[in-house]
Amino acid sequence: MSLNVSLKKLYENENYSTVIEQIIDLPKNLQSYQVVLVLAKSYIHLKDYQNGLSSLNTIAKKGTDDGDWNFYRGYLEFLQLNYDDALHYFKKGSRLGSKSAKGFAEILGDYFDRQKNPPPKEQPPKKRELLTIKRKDKLKEVLIQLHKYLPEIEPNIPVDKIESFIDTLLVQLNQSKISWPLGVELINDTLHLKKHDDTQLSMQCCKRILKWISNNYNTAPYTNLDKQWSSQKETYTKVLSWTDQLVSLIHSLSKQTDTTPLLTYIQQQSINEYEKNRITSLISYLNNPDSKRFSCDLSLSEKTKLLARVNDYFATQYQTNSSPYELVGLIETIQEHNLCYTMHWCQKSDIYLSPVKRGGWVGAGPMMISKTTEHMEQMGSSPGVDWIHLFELKIQNQEEYFSLEIPFTENYKAHLLKILELTEEQMNELINGDNILCLSETKSWCDSSPSFSSKMKELKKQHIPHELKIAIRLIDNEL
Repeated sequence: MSLNVSLKKLYENENYSTVIEQIIDLPKNLQSYQVVLVLAKSYIHLKDYQNGLSSLNTIAKKGTDDGDWNFYRGYLEFLQLNYDDALHYFKKGSRLGSKSAKGFAEILGDYFDRQKNPPPKEQPPKKRELLTIKRKDKLKEVLIQLHKYLPEIEPNIPVDKIESFIDTLLVQLNQSKISWPLGVELINDTLHLKKHDDTQLSMQCCKRILKWISNNYNTAPYTNLDKQWSSQKETYTKVLSWTDQLVSLIHSLSKQTDTTPLLTYIQQQSINEYEKNRITSLISYLNNPDSKRFSCDLSLSEKTKLLARVNDYFATQYQTNSSPYELVGLIETIQEHNLCYTMHWCQKSDIYLSPVKRGGWVGAGPMMISKTTEHMEQMGSSPGVDWIHLFELKIQNQEEYFSLEIPFTENYKAHLLKILELTEEQMNELINGDNILCLSETKSWCDSSPSFSSKMKELKKQHIPHELKIAIRLIDNEL
């Protein structure tokens, strides 16, 4: 078996770490364009976006005319919320034959079209109609669909009644033989009409839902679709919806019972790449000890107080004349960390919708609430950033910084003065008691390297020993 075939097989079997190890160990003359592209894609699958980007950049000269390269380059821009740049790469990748790039280009292109040409404003409703039609009512649409099966169901239901409704729905689903995507959507919608407190479905109810999914899941909805990204935007959107509903429901049930057997079954049966990747990601997440590490043991009264803090924050920050949105926290999503809690949130009008149907927000993640101070803020959404770690540093009046340490000797003195652009007096002030010359610079969340990186390259050329560290220090200003 040739080397390229071996790497291809490892990549197809999703052994990304092994692929990376083998490619890194290859001599440079064997690291062809295709090999480095596989390296970049492996990094991206492992969510090591920085190394993925670096690898793509090393083959950019050839990659610019390759659809696959343009798709992954656009995908990295997409993750960084740089939608204009992402669309540029997706469009180019699409012209070069990448179906994945074409799918993303259609979705992003449609988004930009809506931004440039928004639909005409509707006439304002009469005053007496204001409460019922002040915006498109997604919840009303959900209830209209559910009332075909559960005529009496309404929002804010205690957990025991929700279980009764779900059992009734499962009986009707079995009798009507409807497709599993619609059945999953109906179950998901019913589940999220539950009263917002810290109660959970019983294990028995969860198992009954899992059994229905197991008995009814099949590949029929996908049989007329390409196994990769669909070229038809409407079909592409359906695939996203089916998969997101399925993953959302199984994730909800995983809190009370073992969902691994069903997930493994779906993973083995699936013929759709997007669905398979989402299921694989959920399995990895549930098998990660960290997914259970941040559970919260607060009492309901303590959680309610925390919820009130978050809702007060939203009332202050968002409910102004310039913002029509009323945002609220979701008490059942509270997680505990070392020095803070986190809580997801949504528009108040969406509180009884499943996460898949709630309105989306770009650039804003869950709330982080300090245990020891009044400070709270929203996470960012950039991948690869440990927002909780950075927030907990703020709580302690600390920050991350780059520290460049250079063991000082007289032999390097002349070179150091020139490379670092220092006077002798300035250099002496930077040398500590251990005879180490230290340069430091505050590290922002978006910094992957310090501003003195070019100086480090010159140090390396002159064979001057040095080490770059990311350290933590106290800051002068208080929160």
